[in-house]
Amino acid sequence: MDIIEPAKIGLEPPETRVLVGITNIPPIEFHIGNITEDRRHRYARVLGETELYLMPIDRAQRIIDLVANPPS
Repeated sequence: MDIIEPAKIGLEPPETRVLVGITNIPPIEFHIGNITEDRRHRYARVLGETELYLMPIDRAQRIIDLVANPPS
């Protein structure tokens, strides 16, 4: 299995950073990177973890849109 370099898939630096927090729980930061070759997912990872995830592209785009244009 090939080792995926985070910089080559948009995770170093991340294209999008998301920090999610809920009262009484430590916040979690996750990163969204490039679109996969099949164009159905985006690469993603949780800050501080080594696992790499594939996020469905429609879900990733909704999150990216919220980051870029937060509701007022």
